[in-house]
Formats: sequence, structure tokens, C-alpha cells
Amino acid sequence: MDLTDALYEIMSDTETMQHYPAPFDEARTRRSRIAMKIFVSAIKNKKDATEKEKVMAEKMASSYDISEIKYIEPIVMYLGEKDNEKAV
Repeated sequence: MDLTDALYEIMSDTETMQHYPAPFDEARTRRSRIAMKIFVSAIKNKKDATEKEKVMAEKMASSYDISEIKYIEPIVMYLGEKDNEKAV
């Protein structure tokens, strides 16, 4: 079982998703950019979360989205500096 399958198993569960408008179907789980955030929140609020689910949610909550501008700007600045060094 890969991470997406595990995520779908949880995101399609009516009890876990009781505070969300509706459980996710498989296609929505796979394409949703916010699925991970919802997953982490659902697991944190789940009263009977397994140890595996708790660890998974903890790891996922501390990760970052590399596409956010705050992560891209330093790379762009670094590459710009390297480009300027070559020009000199």
C-alpha cells in the first residue's frame, strides 16, 4: 500500500471525515492539493488514531510545500548571484 492508498483509506472514511462536507472519492484524493492538510487535521482530531496514523500525521505536518514562493525565492536569488558571478 502506498501513501496515496493509505490517504484514500482514511479520507474516504465517514467517521474520520465527519467534520468535512463529504468523504473523498479515490480520484479526488489523488488530485487534491489540500488533501494532505485535511488528512493531517483529520488524524490529529481522530480519537482512536493508531500509532502509525499519529506518526504519519506528525511527519506530514512538519513537511513543506516546495512550490511556495518562500521556498522558491532563495533559490532564484542564489541562481541570480551565480549568473552575475559568471558575467564578471
